[in-house]
Amino acid sequence: MSKTNDIQDTINKILTGLKEKGMAESSIKSEYLGVYNSFLRYLNKNELDEVTEEICLQYIEIKNQVRLPSLLTVTFDDSLNRRIRALVILLR
Repeated sequence: MSKTNDIQDTINKILTGLKEKGMAESSIKSEYLGVYNSFLRYLNKNELDEVTEEICLQYIEIKNQVRLPSLLTVTFDDSLNRRIRALVILLR
């Protein structure tokens, strides 16, 4: 199995876990699924097969036009915070 499939499997487990914890399907779609689908396209386009903090920061820089020093950065931008939250969970 490729690392890309491992990443997709991990994302599927995260989404299932969120649903099992009672998160509404609409919230999962708006706060996580869109971020993960976009991130997977980024990985595929750039021929990347792993998830690291640096790769996540590069993705955020492209999507939000802002370079963060780390994923622990606190922002007042809801769109950016959604991306950060979803990617931090993926990195765990």
